[in-house]
Amino acid sequence: MSTQLEPKLGTKPKVAVYARVSTMDQVDTGHSLQVQESKMLDYASRNGWDVLEIFRDEGRSARSINRPSFEALLDFCDDRSELLDAVLVQDTSRLCRNVQDHLEVKAFLRKREIKLISLEGNNDDTDEAQFLDLIIAGVNELESKRTSRKTKRIMISMFEEGF
Repeated sequence: MSTQLEPKLGTKPKVAVYARVSTMDQVDTGHSLQVQESKMLDYASRNGWDVLEIFRDEGRSARSINRPSFEALLDFCDDRSELLDAVLVQDTSRLCRNVQDHLEVKAFLRKREIKLISLEGNNDDTDEAQFLDLIIAGVNELESKRTSRKTKRIMISMFEEGF
């Protein structure tokens, strides 16, 4: 899979990388965050892109956009919109886990002419691709809510059993 990017400035496209894991256990084991970053850096290298910055949120849920590194990413995009060509993520669920935030972030980036590229997603600009992107955002939100309900049930059960 390869995505074409035309650089705004210079000869090589410039990207920012964003990685996120939702639990501190994932941070402590080091696998998920490092795997995300490694895949994105490899993808950028294979495409000849310069990675300007890496942003990582450790142990943060994507149900809200109020995350330190995510906010720093948005500030970076705003401050360097004349230079930055894309934001690279493993998949869109790393960025947002609700449809409204997903649409707002995409609009924010689009206004600054910064493309959102997902390694595991659909990066086309066709009407059909945009519709599919909306469906994926809805699935991400649903999965987040289902996981939350499951976690709450487990915690209640553990409490009732004295743990």
